[in-house]
Amino acid sequence: MHWTRSPRGKLRTALVLALATMALRAFATEVPSANDRFDPRTCAMPVKPAAAQAEHRSGAVMLAILIGADGTVQKTRIVQSSGHADLDEATRAGFARCTFKPGKVDGVPTAAWQMIKYIWSPEDSTEPAQP
Repeated sequence: MHWTRSPRGKLRTALVLALATMALRAFATEVPSANDRFDPRTCAMPVKPAAAQAEHRSGAVMLAILIGADGTVQKTRIVQSSGHADLDEATRAGFARCTFKPGKVDGVPTAAWQMIKYIWSPEDSTEPAQP
């Protein structure tokens, strides 16, 4: 069975995400952007599964990551699928190994959710990128 979300459901999800982002920014005095939080030297980029590479699959994955006060990934959740379960899981597993700069409240590191969009192109390699 194929499940699709109605336009009303998409709008509701977008509003919830927008309100959650505003609430986080109002609560936290310092929330680095995704680019400022991510240090590519701390982990390798996700590795494209061999079957996805052979079929030249592509897609974008929206991933929610709970970054702990120590900068480690505490939880991950696929918010929007690429349409390919193996690419989604490769994205989730790849970023789960990373370390980030945590957000801060009154100068104290604190856990916070971060959204990351990762785009797979048909040319992506199955070889792991070096951190």
